[in-house]
Amino acid sequence: FQHLNATLNAGLALKSRIVNGLSPSSLGAAGLGVSLDHLAREFTLSTGIQVDLVHEDVILPESTQLRVYRLVEECLTNVGRYAHADKVKVSLLDGGRHVTVVVADNGRGFDPGRYHSGKHGIAGMRERTQGCGGQLRVMSTPGNGTRICAVIPRPADEGT
Repeated sequence: FQHLNATLNAGLALKSRIVNGLSPSSLGAAGLGVSLDHLAREFTLSTGIQVDLVHEDVILPESTQLRVYRLVEECLTNVGRYAHADKVKVSLLDGGRHVTVVVADNGRGFDPGRYHSGKHGIAGMRERTQGCGGQLRVMSTPGNGTRICAVIPRPADEGT
């Protein structure tokens, strides 16, 4: 009985991790800013890399919020894996008719012209940004960190 109970609890925990992985529960309940706060704290705890998060209150459709969240998540993942940075700044800014997301690190940087994108990483960021009508810019030079900037238009009925 104890083994069955432990197996059932492990299965339920796995299900929760999978569901939260698909769409963080804090997005619907607390919004994008709070979700990014949580993501930044978790990233700092797991990597030791300091995250400076600046966010304005932005109103976006849930599907766009999820894309922005996943974009920032992928940026932070890349910082943790490749950048050799000790600081990263994440900004979510309300531009009225658009929202700007910037993730900039102080790491080793790279030459974007020599980067061969695959299915993940920057290619995934670009897909997420374009999926909500936006544009992604990657600015980096060896030795000078990396800056990812996504400009995402608001739906006409939600902009100011």
